[in-house]
Amino acid sequence: MSEATGTNSRYIIGIDLGTTNCVVSYIDSLASQFSICQLNIKQWITEEAVGKRESLPSFLYLATKSEIKRGAFSGQNFVPGHFAKSVATSRPMRVIHSAKSWLGLSFVSADDPILPWGSEEIIGHERLSPKEVAKVFLSTIKDSWNLELGINQTDRFQEQQVVITVPASFSEMATSITLQAAKEAGFGEAVRLVEEPLAAFYCWHEQGRVLENGSKVGSLKKDSRIVICDIGGGTTDFTLLKVKKSSELKDEEPEIERTKVSEHLLLGGDNIDLTLAYRMESLLGFHGHSLDNAQWAQLIAQGRILKEKALSSDPSADHE
Repeated sequence: MSEATGTNSRYIIGIDLGTTNCVVSYIDSLASQFSICQLNIKQWITEEAVGKRESLPSFLYLATKSEIKRGAFSGQNFVPGHFAKSVATSRPMRVIHSAKSWLGLSFVSADDPILPWGSEEIIGHERLSPKEVAKVFLSTIKDSWNLELGINQTDRFQEQQVVITVPASFSEMATSITLQAAKEAGFGEAVRLVEEPLAAFYCWHEQGRVLENGSKVGSLKKDSRIVICDIGGGTTDFTLLKVKKSSELKDEEPEIERTKVSEHLLLGGDNIDLTLAYRMESLLGFHGHSLDNAQWAQLIAQGRILKEKALSSDPSADHE
């Protein structure tokens, strides 16, 4: 690794490796004006067409042998992102989703090939481990960066400072696995992890929010308490922060101490999908009859689509 990697790198890249979506932002230290930019991530939109999107849906489609043989996806076995999400209802047994949730489970090894969970089409060694899925997403991000911005060697992704967010309640093992996945994806040495609630606080603080008492975030007083509730796709985290040192001056940064983190709560957007699926099962008259794995996966995917439409500012938009 060259000396350019680290504090002297041109870019600082932030990756939200989410349960539902992955998003990448970055800062260019050579830009004339400070700004946070967003990377449009290259991904498959159809079997033949590639496009760029602001986010990479955390879905992974495992292509069939016949698809690969006829040249779909340029012969790729693993197809992450928009296309994978769009076929979650029609080909549920070949789509992996919410892989990040498996990283935080103590009774499952992140190296075990278990995904897609419950699939009757993908079995045995053809399945992927949660760490391998994370590696695919991170590799896609790295490759997209290098195609877009890594023209010069010093601008290559692996030469930059990279920050990846993780749940505050992740165990040491889960955070270690995330770093391993990044290393295996070809990331450089200047990679570190930041807890998602802390990242939210830093953003809130940087934007200078006004508190209820009229004071600015930049002038937080000593012993102030801040509670952050992070409701994600797979987990919900609560973090308690304490201001150890106030920031009386405009340019001063308050000294913050993280005093408490909630336990690993598997409660998030996925639970809404499951609840809607159970409700649809009842309304469709399946009560008392067992659904096979494919039917159940389809109901969950339909529940996700209903949820996203209900919560969207544009309910008519395509959420597949």
